[in-house]
Amino acid sequence: MERESTSYEEDSNIGLRDSFQLNQTGDPVGFYHPVEDLGLGAETPFKVNIPEAGSDYEVKGRFDAGKLMALRAYQQHFGLEPDVVYYPGSRNDLSPSAAFQDSEIFYNDIEDIWMTELEDLGLNVVGGDAEEIVLNKELGRSADLIFLNMYTGSNPSQIIEKSLDSGGYLITDSLNEDIVEIVDPIASASLSDDGWIEIYEDEPGRFVLAEKS
Repeated sequence: MERESTSYEEDSNIGLRDSFQLNQTGDPVGFYHPVEDLGLGAETPFKVNIPEAGSDYEVKGRFDAGKLMALRAYQQHFGLEPDVVYYPGSRNDLSPSAAFQDSEIFYNDIEDIWMTELEDLGLNVVGGDAEEIVLNKELGRSADLIFLNMYTGSNPSQIIEKSLDSGGYLITDSLNEDIVEIVDPIASASLSDDGWIEIYEDEPGRFVLAEKS
């Protein structure tokens, strides 16, 4: 998986506001992505890339607009290109497939009803307790990126230790003390009241991007 730097002046997908914070080296810390530039709308269907179908497969997915926008903003802002994305506790939320359309996405939930629904759409599913699953044993490789959104299990750090590659990325809204011991936070992102995704290096936000140590 590659992580590329972004040219903030030349990238038309990123809008910089007139005022933003600077760190000690003079580099900007806060970046703002206008929602409309991400090509997303809460009421519109989005395309999910299903390799077995041979082409893009349009699905009206269930998703939280702020969550999907944050994923897309991170993908564009940091140039994240994960080969394998793993979403434990996904229920029937398809946000990672919309955000990372060139990646292979694996959904997980302990409830069979959600896995059956996604499997019927042709998506990759791994059923069972995510804290017990070792993704390398299930798939023959670990994930490059794990998305933990509103995960309700007792020990999410077990998922990261067992299923995320060293140097892989975590995007989570549940950065607890156990997780902090095994990842290094990079940035946080939130959807602002006026419809911008805000990405900061040194301020708390709804979703944290971190790298596994």
